[in-house]
Parts: sequence; structure tokens; C-alpha cells
Amino acid sequence: MILLFLMNPDRYFFCVLSAAAIHEAGHLAAARAAGTGIAEMRLGISGAVIIPEGSMSSYGSDAAVAFWGAGANILGMIAAALIYRVCPCPEMICFFFANLFLGAFNLVPAPGSDGSLLLYSLVAARRGQERAERVREKAGRISLALTAAFSLWLLLELKNASVTLILLGHITDALSSRFGRRSS
Repeated sequence: MILLFLMNPDRYFFCVLSAAAIHEAGHLAAARAAGTGIAEMRLGISGAVIIPEGSMSSYGSDAAVAFWGAGANILGMIAAALIYRVCPCPEMICFFFANLFLGAFNLVPAPGSDGSLLLYSLVAARRGQERAERVREKAGRISLALTAAFSLWLLLELKNASVTLILLGHITDALSSRFGRRSS
């Protein structure tokens, strides 16, 4: 998906932007369903950051809000596949893969990601906050190491620095948000 976008950004920009909007709309809908408003929404290198008004009512609400960004991308994939059956075009293929990539990437438990919050919420509900934090920390280290290894492999295999820089940007953003929180 990123390769399609990098090869022809004018043609596929709207597909990628639409998938990102669907992802964030999934979070917003889940937050509203949980009875929480949105205090702030910021854009960063790795996407949008949504700050809820107050705190969620339960770990289940946290988990639902974290999941439904990717859940909305799954619905976007289904819509793209159905539309493609009626109107086969490359934009629908890009839209399908943009949703697949965003949904899957956001479920990886890298520090600061939806997957990290989802993992924390599910473990905390069953095993407590201390255990959840230890599990999230270990999963974050593993996911960052795997993402860095994948980025290096892409650079060597594809000889395309653009893709690698995008992934390394996500790693840098995750690390800075993680260590920034620890020092404050």
C-alpha cells in the first residue's frame, strides 16, 4: 500500500487519507458509544492522537475504543471488496490495502499505539495494572525490535529509503512518546 502511494501519490492519496479517516472515525464512534467526549485531537508522525474528556468508565471501554480504529478498517476492507466486485479499479485495491495496513499496524503493541492500549486494557481487566504494565512493556520492546528489523530488511531488499524512513519515523515517534512519558 505504501509502495503504491509512493509510486503514484497523486492517484492514491485520497485512498490512504480515506482509510485514515475511517480509522479515526472508528475510535470516535467507540468513544461516543462509551459515553466519553473528545477533549483534543492532534496529528503526529504516526497518525492522530485522540485525548478523551475525563477517563473511560472501564478497561472494557478503553479496549473497545482502542480496537475500533482497526475494526473500522476491517469494515473499510469489506466495503472496498464489495465495491471492487461491482467496479474493479486500482483505487479500490489501494483502499483495501490501506485499510488492511492501517488496521494491522495499529494493532501491533508498539509503545503509544492502539495495540498497546488494547493489550494493557485486556490484561489489566484480568490481572491488574502492575501485570498489564509489565506485559505492555515487554510487548512494546519486542514489537519495536521487529519493526526495526523489518525496516532494515526493506531498506536492503527494496533499496527504497522512503518506505524505511516512514517505518523508522513510527519507531522514533513511539520511542519519544514512551520515554517522554517516563521522564515527566
